[in-house]
Amino acid sequence: MTGTEPAATGSRVHARLQHLQQHPVLAVLLFSAGVIGAVGVVWGALSWGRDRYEDIAHPYAEQYAELERLDLDMRLEYFEDTFGVAKAVVDVCAVSTCPEPPPESLQLVVHETDEVVVRGLFAGNSMAAYLVTTTTDGFEPPVTWIDLDLGRLGTVTTAEVLDAVGAPLDGDASVVRGTAWTAYADVLPGGAPASYRGLVLAWSPQGTGTGYGLEASERLVAAQDASDEAARVAALDDLRATTTPNTYGEFRDDGPLGAWLHDPAVVHDLLFVGSES
Repeated sequence: MTGTEPAATGSRVHARLQHLQQHPVLAVLLFSAGVIGAVGVVWGALSWGRDRYEDIAHPYAEQYAELERLDLDMRLEYFEDTFGVAKAVVDVCAVSTCPEPPPESLQLVVHETDEVVVRGLFAGNSMAAYLVTTTTDGFEPPVTWIDLDLGRLGTVTTAEVLDAVGAPLDGDASVVRGTAWTAYADVLPGGAPASYRGLVLAWSPQGTGTGYGLEASERLVAAQDASDEAARVAALDDLRATTTPNTYGEFRDDGPLGAWLHDPAVVHDLLFVGSES
């Protein structure tokens, strides 16, 4: 570096300062740009931190928000827009029983993520029923029915849900068993008092391993096989008190399709159809 370089540099700085003094608006703009840039960096860091906090504090907020949109008034297009590409679309009447008279189109649309399986039963473009199964510990969406908050899925027993309803529901339930699995479904019609909406509570082997009343379940199967109504009622009461459903849903309780959905065997079929895809 020569002896003249510091002087030259100082002259340039001095000239720059004089220029800014002569153009105060430019000085303000340059200062503001610097401040805005710094604020932008800080704001970006704060936004990133807030997003990470939300991810940790509320890890399933997005999935819960999607499930809040579920309603029997949902059309097929909106269901697909909300939940994305289906894992399976099944022609129900081709693989299971079918209501009489059969609808022109009855399909089960199965959507699945790591946390949940959502099944939508559609007659044409109209939703006839939906079923939500939690498949991950800690994923506990609200159980809602006709604007009632009945607790969080995977944390309340069937009996507690029915107590939260606050009115007696005359439904039907059944247990089915395979070589290495057991499933339980409780179908509770609502009729006119519930705006023709029925409630489904179930324990599916595809779902997370919430509490299941195995002893009461075995007694219920024995009572079903023996056609012993008194024993069946007692076993069902015990099963409801000792089982925490991992599945809930609603169905449109009206017409032939609603009557068909009163049968727990139909619900069992709907919970298995598409799960093997």
